[in-house]
Amino acid sequence: MVGLAVVQFTGINIIDPIIAIGVALYILKIGYDTIHKPLSGLVDTKLSHFQEEAVKSSLMKHDRQVVGYHELRTRRAGSQYYIDLHLVMDRDVSVEQAHEVCDQIEGEIKMELPESSVTIHIEPCSDECEQCSVICSRQQATGSG
Repeated sequence: MVGLAVVQFTGINIIDPIIAIGVALYILKIGYDTIHKPLSGLVDTKLSHFQEEAVKSSLMKHDRQVVGYHELRTRRAGSQYYIDLHLVMDRDVSVEQAHEVCDQIEGEIKMELPESSVTIHIEPCSDECEQCSVICSRQQATGSG
C-alpha cells in the first residue's frame, strides 16, 4: 500500500516493485530468525569464538604447570556447554598434582561459562623441551629452556 501511495504522489512507477522487494526480504529475514533461534537450541553447536577464547585464557594462566593442550572440542546443547580437551603435563607431575591443576582449570572455566561440563584428559609431555615453559627434571638434565 505504501508503494502504491508513493507511486501515486511521485509518478515514478519503479518505486512500487522496489518497496515490494524490500518488504519481501524483511519477511524472509523474520522467517529465518523465527526458525533459526529455536532450532539452534535443539541442535548441538560449537561455542562462539569469545567463549572458546575464555577457555583458552583459563588454560594459559597455568603455563608454568601445563606444557600445552590440544584436541579442544566445544559444543553447546541447549543452555549446557561441553568442553573436552587433552592437557599435556610434565612427566614428573604426580597424579595428585595433575588432578589439582585440572580442578583449578575446570573451576576457572566454570566461572567464565556457568552451566558447563568440562572433561580433561591428561597426557605426558613429549621430548619437545625447547618449546616448553615448564621446568622439569628433563629440561634440567638437557640444559634446555
